[in-house]
Amino acid sequence: MSAQQPNYYEVLGLPATASADEIKRRYRELARRYHPDVNKSPDAAVKIKQINEAHHILGDPDRRATYDAERLLRRSATPPRPSPRAGAGGRPPSGSSGNRQQPPEREPGSRRQPAGGSARGPQNVAADRLVHEAKLEYLNHRYREAGELCKQALKLDGRNATAHEILGDVYQRRGQREAAATAYSYAIQFNPRNYIVQAKLDRMLRRRSAGPTITTPSAGMQWPSFSEGPTREVNLASLTAILGFIAVIIMLYFMEHHGTTASYTLGFVPMVIDLSPPVLITLAIEGTIAGIILSFYGGMRRFSDELLGRTFSVAGPRVPVMLGIILIFLALIWFPVSLVFYIILSFRHDRFSPSVARAYGLVCIMTGVFILIYHFITSGDDIVAIASFSGNVLFPFVLLGWAAGDALRLKQGP
Repeated sequence: MSAQQPNYYEVLGLPATASADEIKRRYRELARRYHPDVNKSPDAAVKIKQINEAHHILGDPDRRATYDAERLLRRSATPPRPSPRAGAGGRPPSGSSGNRQQPPEREPGSRRQPAGGSARGPQNVAADRLVHEAKLEYLNHRYREAGELCKQALKLDGRNATAHEILGDVYQRRGQREAAATAYSYAIQFNPRNYIVQAKLDRMLRRRSAGPTITTPSAGMQWPSFSEGPTREVNLASLTAILGFIAVIIMLYFMEHHGTTASYTLGFVPMVIDLSPPVLITLAIEGTIAGIILSFYGGMRRFSDELLGRTFSVAGPRVPVMLGIILIFLALIWFPVSLVFYIILSFRHDRFSPSVARAYGLVCIMTGVFILIYHFITSGDDIVAIASFSGNVLFPFVLLGWAAGDALRLKQGP
């Protein structure tokens, strides 16, 4: 690695194939070991700065993917070093074979190039970036975009096993099983140790060889997954239409039976909501439905990655708290407090999540809708209560709908 950008994997003492959990555990271990309050050595301050910088890059999936791509690009652009056995003028010393070369140095965790193969070049790096984008598109069930990105990556690097795998997943979602089997076969050919793809291909071949069967539900009929196969988009659209119809019916009922405002305290949480029970129930149901639809069509990333996978230390490094729990707790106290806290946290850690921002924006829009409805059916005091406290109820249930939508749109078949 160059002096301008160190090898962050070496800083943490991990291979380049380390998982996100391994990076997180290693960072916590080193942070406790080299914290200036614990380690009084002169180089502790410099070491903890390097550790924090490494975790800042490798702890974020997007920054890590960019960093890995830049590392590969620099390695491919670096000219080969002369053999240490070579004598003056680059010639091998006497008694040694003239065509013998030292094996190239490999990064930790990288695979050895096959005999006769060449180092990864700029085209391979560009293909890796396209594959990373294709993964995100596939997770957001934008299959056409994911397939096009994989095809572009394969034009640059036809041996990219991950691109073949994602393309096979896209074909399988469309019901094109022959094309999916072919793509999986290529993925296995270029990466024989990918047993997950092998399992996908075996499961697909078993289904095809078994043929159609006619059984009754009582005999153990295996229903197809809701989010698998060519009817996936139809299923999601049908569910969205049903949920939208339910939301309209509940809204109309709420306009006729909005009740009167009353004060409620939620358990140990120091808050008071001046809303009637029908309003609270309506906000909860509408928020959940809106969160599910947002998960389907809002370009949302995984709920578990965005709000459960990120933790922050409270009362010392040994007490990590999930970001989602913090935001929900603050929203129950008062929604604007949760919003301001997340904005400050995003700037401080330089980690802004568009998915979480969309959830906050949806709550603000729904609050405006409820204010307009109340403007026509109730007095001004009720409008103040809705504007002040509806976000306290909407935000937790929007997140609940987001998680429920993930369970449907990202569910894999049996």
